[in-house]
Amino acid sequence: MKYRITYDDNSASIHIDQKITEQSQLFDSPLDDVDEQPLFIKDIFRIAGVASVTIERYMITIERGLMFAWKDIMPAAIAVVKTYFSTEDLTLPHINAQGVIATTTKKKSRSKIRHKARHKPNKR
Repeated sequence: MKYRITYDDNSASIHIDQKITEQSQLFDSPLDDVDEQPLFIKDIFRIAGVASVTIERYMITIERGLMFAWKDIMPAAIAVVKTYFSTEDLTLPHINAQGVIATTTKKKSRSKIRHKARHKPNKR
């Protein structure tokens, strides 16, 4: 899954390359349309500071409460999105002290995994 985050005042949108829904929906609270809320929406509402969530075909928009910072919300929101949408990409958002997000990439090293498998201690 590839994604991009855009910000606009007190809202942020996570754009992904996979279809999220056929029809746009706004969820104003964790109790709004609770029977129709997808599980990932319920998990996003568990993040402190999330005021509302809107889903569109390829985008999830989160509105935050004024007293909360994106550096506290977005890493958890990205983790939720990655949990519910298949991903090969391990790109994680990095937020500096000023609250500006830059993207860094972390890759798993297969050589370390192979190295550990080759050097198992003998059990006698």
